[in-house]
Amino acid sequence: MEAGMAMMDRKLAVCLAFLLGLSLPAMAEAGPEVAAQKQRNQALQEYVGKLQTMLKGDPCATPVEAQALLMSDPTSSAVQPSADKAYQAPDKASPQPVSNGKALDRQDLVERLHKAVVLVIADHGTGSGFFVAPNLVVTNNHVVETSKGSEVVVIGQGLSGPRPAKILTHVAGQGFGARDYALLQVEGPGVAQVLTLTDKVEELEKVVAAGYPGLLLDNDMAFRSLLKGDLKSMPELAMSQGTVMALQNRDRLLTIAHSAPISGGNSGGPLVDQCGRVVGINTYINVSVQQASSAGFAIAAKDVIAYLRENGVAPSTVDGACGD
Repeated sequence: MEAGMAMMDRKLAVCLAFLLGLSLPAMAEAGPEVAAQKQRNQALQEYVGKLQTMLKGDPCATPVEAQALLMSDPTSSAVQPSADKAYQAPDKASPQPVSNGKALDRQDLVERLHKAVVLVIADHGTGSGFFVAPNLVVTNNHVVETSKGSEVVVIGQGLSGPRPAKILTHVAGQGFGARDYALLQVEGPGVAQVLTLTDKVEELEKVVAAGYPGLLLDNDMAFRSLLKGDLKSMPELAMSQGTVMALQNRDRLLTIAHSAPISGGNSGGPLVDQCGRVVGINTYINVSVQQASSAGFAIAAKDVIAYLRENGVAPSTVDGACGD
């Protein structure tokens, strides 16, 4: 019974976050230009009236109409994908995090991850993701594949509140050792913190897994408040430490086996080195009940970089081992 109620609450949270996450905060932030102040104010007033009318009823019962209303937001400034590419970079240069090969102190690493890692909410579950450009999040395809249509919701400390996100492109293979990616375009103002990726990773290297595992979300009162409709509630990001145990499938899709504890919900979140650079994207775990042990697996950032470039995204990258 509790599991059924949790699923209902989660689906309700998805609907509320999707319907309210972008438009209301965006209206608060959007400042009318002086030359068109009256016109913009009138448009905003009419839009607010339509939103209020919609919310008096049951917007979840008419998702198509609600979607159309939200997409008509007069303050929206989201970058639209080009016709021949999954993504077209904006004119404004992307913020580039400092990655000079020097290990970060604990506070700087924690702050960077808090700003760049997000909770991804789909129709029937949650996962994690991270910003690779001001309005672009990469995650696992299996995190968002249950989403109806092409919309999900993301939330994180680098954002002002829940935001709708469009699935621009995705790819998934079969079983272990296969590609499992999705690229999301987040609507509204971009974040100031993106993560650098590196293809340099070594055995016994210290790593940190960041994300929103379900094992911890169940005990997070802020997440419960979010489920109840408090859109200002921010679940806590979980970070765990470990080491690289093995680099597998070097001649195929390089996979990082590591000891940083992860569980369902960590999927799509970054595995980073001590310099805060993404060395892989956490994708699955292997648990042995008989041996009371488990291992986490991340697809190495080398292929994530290739996937992003294939889809018109130029992520921030750096060579060299952390500490060089």
